[in-house]
Amino acid sequence: SDSLHSVQIGLLPQTVCLAMPHSTSGLWWPTCLRFKQAPTAWLMELNRKPLCVVLAVTSCSCFTFIGLFAATTDMTLGLGGYCCGGLLSMAIVIVLYKRVVRAKMEMGIVVLVFMCLAAGSSALVLFTGEYDFRVRMHCMSMQIWKTTPAIFGFSGTAAASLISWSLCLDIVIWEFVIRYWGHPSELRVHFTSLLYSIGWFGVAWMNAGRLCSIFDAQVALAAEKALMESIISMLCDATVWLSDDGNTIVRADQRLNLILGRNVEGQRVDSILPPCEQERLQGGVSQARAAPVLLPSTLRSSTGRIISVDMFIVNRDINAKGEKDQTPAFLIGLRVGCEGRGEDLPEIAMNPHHVKKLAERQLEAEQLPEDAISRVTSMPETTTTGRIFDNLNVQRLTRGMPEDQANDFRSGMEKLTRLGESERWLLSFQDIDLSSKELLGTGAFGVVFSARLHGSPIAVKTTKRDVDNGKAEHLMVMTNEIRVLRHVLSHGACIEPVRFWNRREKNDAERSRSCRKRSSADALLRARHG
Repeated sequence: SDSLHSVQIGLLPQTVCLAMPHSTSGLWWPTCLRFKQAPTAWLMELNRKPLCVVLAVTSCSCFTFIGLFAATTDMTLGLGGYCCGGLLSMAIVIVLYKRVVRAKMEMGIVVLVFMCLAAGSSALVLFTGEYDFRVRMHCMSMQIWKTTPAIFGFSGTAAASLISWSLCLDIVIWEFVIRYWGHPSELRVHFTSLLYSIGWFGVAWMNAGRLCSIFDAQVALAAEKALMESIISMLCDATVWLSDDGNTIVRADQRLNLILGRNVEGQRVDSILPPCEQERLQGGVSQARAAPVLLPSTLRSSTGRIISVDMFIVNRDINAKGEKDQTPAFLIGLRVGCEGRGEDLPEIAMNPHHVKKLAERQLEAEQLPEDAISRVTSMPETTTTGRIFDNLNVQRLTRGMPEDQANDFRSGMEKLTRLGESERWLLSFQDIDLSSKELLGTGAFGVVFSARLHGSPIAVKTTKRDVDNGKAEHLMVMTNEIRVLRHVLSHGACIEPVRFWNRREKNDAERSRSCRKRSSADALLRARHG
């Protein structure tokens, strides 16, 4: 089965991680009112600075009103409310700036603060003696707090909570005003407040959808960026961003720093280029404005060593305002040349005995038999291949085959085993723990179990033990197929005899004693699961 891959992309690595799918509105909403919206963490990060500025201005305004009206009015309760509102706003600014709680809790705290401020501003209507001023304050309170969710793009639950709270305050406070000051009751005041609430909730809903679209676009762009960077990392040894003038290194990855032996981010290009290459790079940058350019060049390391590289220069259009020397404009992929890879590498002194032994092993791996018929029993049993073929019992596997077919099979198994040793995918069954025996899947020719390799969870595929699939040909065919196709992430294969059955095969073995005594070679495949 194909392995599953998951990608987590972070545009804001310090606080926010973008993940799909994004959240929806609260579960208590009716189905017709549910709508997709961006995650709360992304919304809070987007509005963190605006909220801090608005709450700081609100706090300063509250203390300013206290200073202006303290000498001209005896509204002690109202002045106390202004003082509490100013202190509360300043406290929330500190909480948002320090990021001391999670995003959902921050959203809840902000909504509660706006509710308290709305209650305080509505309560001031009761203490206003002039009728015209009282009506104006009530109208302002009716509009300001209902627009807040639409302005900041609150989630559906937060917007509905704040707007509903403001509507209830409008109705309750105005009823108190009617009874306290003796005004005639007018239904149109409540109806107007209801229309404001419905209208601004619709605007908040629309803005939430727009923010959701922006979030989706960011996720898509981040995914494309991650894929492009992964492709670049496979084709190039390092990447670097240059400024618009081509003279400043704006960003550089860690691989370039390792190649050059120092951190080059923020430095000028001439610090890593020989003098003769600086003019060629400027010419390549100029040509890259029209089309991508491949420029063979050289770099200079911290020790003065010259490194041959191929530069893939791509231009990015700059539409943002600001200093061009600080804006990334050219992406350069660097591929170190063969000469640069092998130049001035440190030599390691080896023992002559080890050199001779290494040469023998390389010669043994290269000299694979072609069509010659070789008997496995003649192989030295002290080698890994010898031990494997000794345990494999090729005579039993070729039982019933014609002589020519049996000889071809022996030769093929020898090739496969030596190839497994040379490519480092041949495993020992002793390293595989099959104690869990959990069945993952079954097919026409094989069965997949869960197991562990050196303690790591793996998936193990083995041939079935029926009359047709138990033949040795399936072992070599399946192993070579997995090795070549790589439709799963292969770790290795084991061709030693394994006494391992699934439940159905165990039941068959209990019904037939001969099946219990029978052993066959199994192919084991390690794949990363999930």
